Amino acid sequence: MEYSRRVRALAAILGGLVFALAGCGGGGSSSAGDEGPSPTDAAASAKGDPREGHIVYIEQGCSNCHDLKDTQSGEIGRGGVVGPDLDEAKPSYDLVVDRVTHGKGQMPAFDTALTPLEIRNVAAYVSSVAGK
Repeated sequence: MEYSRRVRALAAILGGLVFALAGCGGGGSSSAGDEGPSPTDAAASAKGDPREGHIVYIEQGCSNCHDLKDTQSGEIGRGGVVGPDLDEAKPSYDLVVDRVTHGKGQMPAFDTALTPLEIRNVAAYVSSVAGK
């Protein structure tokens, strides 16, 4: 079990480095997902894709402030200390979209750092796994 946590933590760190080195994540620059969904992805993208949202959650370092059991990365950050424990809060999709877009309290707004699709994706991910 400890090995699995370390592997996931390392994957999160490496994923963040790859993301940073690629020059992404700054000013909401266009990416493949911004062109709109293909017909086969239309249903998944209406409220976002939880699989893609998991990647955004890791790359943006959300676990630095939030606990979420699904990621098992809160133990290496300040999860649940700075921001709420998402497993306890069980936020709805709409609440996650609002908080990630506009921020609140110590939570910064990510409307310029993430595309609308990335925000929908992370909202789909968090709302689908929180508290489960």
